Amino acid sequence: MSDKIIIGVTDCSKFDIYSNWVLSYDNRVEVIQLGYKLDNFNDIEKCDGIVLTGGEDV
Repeated sequence: MSDKIIIGVTDCSKFDIYSNWVLSYDNRVEVIQLGYKLDNFNDIEKCDGIVLTGGEDV
């Protein structure tokens, strides 16, 4: 079992703000940007949690 916590954050214009917010809570966190334009739907399987930002993907 990995100590890394992977959080997916949906793509939006404020992605960096959301990413920094998530990263500020724990140094074991890794953030993955998720979005249809990034064509990375399968990366969802790697995530321990997802932040739905309310951007165009939602």
